Amino acid sequence: MKNNKEIKKFIKAKRKEGVDEQEIWNILIEAGHEKEEIGRYFSKEEISEDDFESVEKREKKAKEEASFESLGDFNELNFDFVDCYKDIYKQLIKEEGKIVIIAIVLALIISLPYTINVDYIHIPFVIVLFLAGYLAFLYWKAQNRFFNEFTKKNNLKYTSSSDTSQVVGNLFKVGHSRRIKNVITGRYGKNKAKFFHYSYSVGSGKHQVTYNFTVLEVFFDDIRFPHMLLQTRGKGVFWGRRHGAKEKNERNIALEGGLNEYFKLFFHDGYGVEATQIFSDEFLKFLKEEKSYFDIELKKDRVYIYDSTKVKKKKDFEELFRVTGRVVSRIAPVLDGLKNDFDALNEYYR
Repeated sequence: MKNNKEIKKFIKAKRKEGVDEQEIWNILIEAGHEKEEIGRYFSKEEISEDDFESVEKREKKAKEEASFESLGDFNELNFDFVDCYKDIYKQLIKEEGKIVIIAIVLALIISLPYTINVDYIHIPFVIVLFLAGYLAFLYWKAQNRFFNEFTKKNNLKYTSSSDTSQVVGNLFKVGHSRRIKNVITGRYGKNKAKFFHYSYSVGSGKHQVTYNFTVLEVFFDDIRFPHMLLQTRGKGVFWGRRHGAKEKNERNIALEGGLNEYFKLFFHDGYGVEATQIFSDEFLKFLKEEKSYFDIELKKDRVYIYDSTKVKKKKDFEELFRVTGRVVSRIAPVLDGLKNDFDALNEYYR
């Protein structure tokens, strides 16, 4: 059977003869046809679960690979035709100026019943409150337009928010009111990657404090990392434990050449050699020279690069992508080269 038409005709004929579905499946497999090729002609109830699952997994993987290959590379970004937040914001105010005026008039009319016998004190309050809310809405709109334009022109994928259950880094277990916003999905070479804004809060009431980050998440599908964390002391950033409680069997190492003043390296017991290979003196000096105040975490199949600010300006995004691109290009080959070591050590230490 050379094509789908002949396969379909064969299956139809065998069904008329009363041949069992599993038997038809086996005949086609023995004839050299691939499971994903013939899976479309059978339902899950008609053939063995293992056979059907292999078809589903292959088809899903094929779709994911096709989708991944179509994504833009973060190393090849173009910012030339993307307006910055501020310019888009000003443009929106200009475009919607008439709406603002009409809105103010409506606000005045609505506020009149509340101003009787109070010397009109509510009027300016209502106007200011309304304008503040409306300008905040325009800023949110400008932000979304920026990300949509940027991702569209660079063949990336954008979603305004994401579920925190999808991430695995220890930072995402700290505090409460955790939120992921402005998710940009692309790739660094062969590795899928995501940029997003992340925030969490600690404390409550007047003592509540919110922390903001810009995060890069890079996927290494074929590697399972032991937990490692490089913590950096940047400008205005104190050492503090910013990534949750100490992990079981966690160790740290004294860095040489004055690097202890800028970095702290934590790793799972038994992986000290690998940790110093990944976070070598040369790599740490590179981070220091770049003034890259990033924390870097390895966990499961992912690498996280944390910037302890919420990057919003176009020029800051350009700089962030430039530096993180250099970080990934330096660290990824080392991680790929350690895959076999991790596979062997994981069996022993886990």
